[in-house]
Amino acid sequence: MNKKDLAIDLRREYGFSWKDANGIIDTVLGSIRSGLRSGDKVSLHTFGTFSVKEFSTRKYRDIRTGRIQIKGITNKVKFNPSRYILKP
Repeated sequence: MNKKDLAIDLRREYGFSWKDANGIIDTVLGSIRSGLRSGDKVSLHTFGTFSVKEFSTRKYRDIRTGRIQIKGITNKVKFNPSRYILKP
């Protein structure tokens, strides 16, 4: 499922126009994005929790040059699904 499929579902279920459906999706995703950027957990009841996990500095070998490189601290988004999301 992608953004277009979500917009189709919103149009079918609630009768929104394409512009309104895309605006709703952009607003929800933007709110999740801004919450994660500020370091907060974003919890959606019966769906799951989004959080940011920080990974420390690590070494890796560049396969093209063979040199050992150092990758700095990185942040990744983590998603923990709710126990209700997989229930039929």
